[in-house]
Amino acid sequence: MQLDGKLVFFNSEDKCVPLAPILEIEEKKFFDFLESAALSSPIYSECMRKFPKELLLKHVFHTSFSGYWPERALAWLEADKNLQPLFKDELEKFMQNKVMPQGARQKAKRIVQSLSHA
Repeated sequence: MQLDGKLVFFNSEDKCVPLAPILEIEEKKFFDFLESAALSSPIYSECMRKFPKELLLKHVFHTSFSGYWPERALAWLEADKNLQPLFKDELEKFMQNKVMPQGARQKAKRIVQSLSHA
């Protein structure tokens, strides 16, 4: 991303703060858009294809104090089964966090249970 004439690389969780609103978009739609953009901009295609999904989702699980963003992150995780094993610790902590909505905690529990059956 370019900000004030400087390139910002999303290479750590703390830099993913401005990316959270992307979670409002369905995961498949976002990555279809990103692929389309990559195809039309070959110069930037490699960067676009390396979108830091894992960092974004980890940032949300590590910093959220309400259920809003984690619920959206859970939807993205449900859509990406390959990424789920990397979030086992976050999901286990999340499902024990009584501050988070019960439905979201149950969704996290289902993902964790599916990992142990895989």
